[in-house]
Order: sequence, then structure tokens, then C-alpha cells
Amino acid sequence: MGPVTTQKFYRLLVGLMPLSLALVACTSAQGVAEPPETAAPREWPTVEVQDHVHHTGTSDEDAGIYFTINVDITDAGIQPSTVFVPAGQRVKLVLRNRATAEHHYRVLGLEAADLLWLAEPEGEQEQGVTDEDHEMHHSGEFVPWRATSPAGVKPTGNEVHAYAPGSAGGMDVVLFTAHTTGTFLVQCPLHPEMTAKLIIF
Repeated sequence: MGPVTTQKFYRLLVGLMPLSLALVACTSAQGVAEPPETAAPREWPTVEVQDHVHHTGTSDEDAGIYFTINVDITDAGIQPSTVFVPAGQRVKLVLRNRATAEHHYRVLGLEAADLLWLAEPEGEQEQGVTDEDHEMHHSGEFVPWRATSPAGVKPTGNEVHAYAPGSAGGMDVVLFTAHTTGTFLVQCPLHPEMTAKLIIF
């Protein structure tokens, strides 16, 4: 560099010094600029999941935990024709009759625990059923018994047995727990040719 250029360089350097000092004064001891003041963390809304179930005393039911099976019956048969259910899991079987005749979903030979049926809003009071049970039956609660069907078939013992009267919208709901693994035949006692399978695994 010549003498003129060196002189201009020093003047430029001297002129930039106040700016450099100002920048140093604005930084922290570590030499990093302080971050701007942070806003309070945003609070996200809390989502509560609630299951609306009728309490009948079983822990899974109180928690609303079900393995749900939806079954349709028409005059042509039972759909799905094969259903798989895990052993030990609380199950909700929802049967819908899409036919004009009464149909049943009776699982032959499967002894289930904690059987409950959705009480019908209408119907005659069963013999041996208390007024309290009858009142629960009419309020849409789950009850430990099922009335005789219009065709005269009554679920008995610990069998998983749902039925729905003929006409559009006929339905039944059964809660149960199966502990025995295997393949079980499902049959409509009024129409023995109508069969399906329930496999507990």
C-alpha cells in the first residue's frame, strides 16, 4: 500500500472504532447478544375423553373399554360370517336385524362371564325379576337377564345369545367376557341353516 492508501485505512479504522465499542456494549459477558424477552409459553386446551357407559360394577366397563363387534342379520345370513375376539377382553356385541323375521345370534358352547344385555324400553316384566331390575330394564341400562323373544326363545345360562325382532331397526346389545379360546358355532335357533363362527383367540 502506498502512503495515501495506508492513511485512509487508518482513518477508516479509527472511524469504525466507536461503532465497534457500541456493539460490544450491547452484548453480554459471553459476547452473545441477549435474546429478546420471551413471551409466556402458550397453554394448549386440555381435551378430556369420556366414555358414556352405564355402570354395572365391572372394572373394564367402568373404564369404557370394549372390543366392539357389529353384526348384521338379513334373511340371507349373518354378516360377518366369522368374528375374531381376544380372550379376556370385555366385548360389546351389537346385533342389528335387517330382515323382516326375528333372528338370533346364539354362540353354542361358549360359557361367557359378566353377561349383560341392554334392557329394552318396552316389554313385559319377567317372573322373578324385582321392581328395581324392571325399572333399570325400562331406563335403557344393562341388566343381567334377557326377556323371552316374541317367538318364544329365551337366552339361558351363560351363553352369548342376542336376538332382534323382525322389522327395520331391530337390535340387541350384549356385553360379555370370554376366557376360553376356540372356534364356536353361531346359529339362529329359529333358522338353523343360518350359521356363523365366533373365534376366541
